[in-house]
Amino acid sequence: MQDFCDFLKPFKDATALMSASEYPTLGMVIPMMHILLQHIHRAIVANEGFRSRHAMRFATTVEEKLKDYEALVKRSEVMIAAALDPRVKGVLVNVGVNVEEVMTLITNDYEAEYQQAYEAKHQVLQSSLARPSSDSFLNLLEEHDQIADEPFAGELNRWMAHAPMNMKQSSRDVCSWFAVNQAMYPRIQLMARDYLALTATSVPSECAFSRAGTTINKRRARLGDDAVQAICELQSLLAFNAKSRRRD
Repeated sequence: MQDFCDFLKPFKDATALMSASEYPTLGMVIPMMHILLQHIHRAIVANEGFRSRHAMRFATTVEEKLKDYEALVKRSEVMIAAALDPRVKGVLVNVGVNVEEVMTLITNDYEAEYQQAYEAKHQVLQSSLARPSSDSFLNLLEEHDQIADEPFAGELNRWMAHAPMNMKQSSRDVCSWFAVNQAMYPRIQLMARDYLALTATSVPSECAFSRAGTTINKRRARLGDDAVQAICELQSLLAFNAKSRRRD
């Protein structure tokens, strides 16, 4: 039984991470899936521990199911989200992602969905630069203009070469990073704003805006509507009785 518990612990940790109140981004799904598949493979080829016939059949079945999920997960949107996340982009090669392919996906998406809006915004900025300003401010604007006129391929290459953030940092840290460094990567920031807004799961939002949020925790499975209502009513009754006893 302990072998089964040890085997399933990374799955519990991954579920807790993906359901966290830190709102993990969509791009975090790919490295998480890779880590779980590596864990299963190590368990299957190990020479000790998880070796019984039932255990091996269980591990093999889990591996097959997870590979089916991985095929669904590695869609273009998810891979773009991973490459635009400053925590994940540095580990793409290690988790089996073709970086050149992803960069092509990003370029195609930028040209189809973002280029026109960005260039229109840049033209408005150019018009404002014609107004008289101090020399020091003009120098800053000139530096910004050089970045803005850079081909998208150049900005994307700089972005991929930029040192990644630590994987342990939160989604909020990513937002703060872009708020500070958006001038360095104006087009990447424009795309990241959309892609990083997508969370890996809807669990945090469901907990915040549903009655289940007061009842469900990581030790409970998803409950039906009737069970949630019954537990909510029981919790309210217990809280009311506790307040009554304190007043008495």
